[in-house]
Amino acid sequence: MALNYRLVRFPDLTIYRTTQGSYVDGDWVSGAETTYTIKAKVQPLKTTELMLFPESERNKSWVKVYSQEDQSGALSEVRTAQQGTTGWGADQFIYRGFRYQVMKDLHYNDSCLDHTRVFAYRLEVTPN
Repeated sequence: MALNYRLVRFPDLTIYRTTQGSYVDGDWVSGAETTYTIKAKVQPLKTTELMLFPESERNKSWVKVYSQEDQSGALSEVRTAQQGTTGWGADQFIYRGFRYQVMKDLHYNDSCLDHTRVFAYRLEVTPN
């Protein structure tokens, strides 16, 4: 039985997940985007955590997201990209008006506080 964080507020965070694409009559068709909501806490990375990334990644805006797993099992965990013919794209979410993409997920299921910690970076904003 997982303990709940009672003193920490976990607001709703909408996760955007793209279903697997496929070829239709020889043309690639991207999958549809679906959404679901999780309770999550978003925090900036510490400087010491940022220093663990390669130098080329340090200039991006990174956040970490803490969430508890859905106890009903109805929702899938937040996930990173999976390469290959049966793979999928990384989940994304919007935080403070910017879209972030999940790059690293760590699942902790061996303690009394089952939770997931995710590292995500802000996608580049391009003018229309």
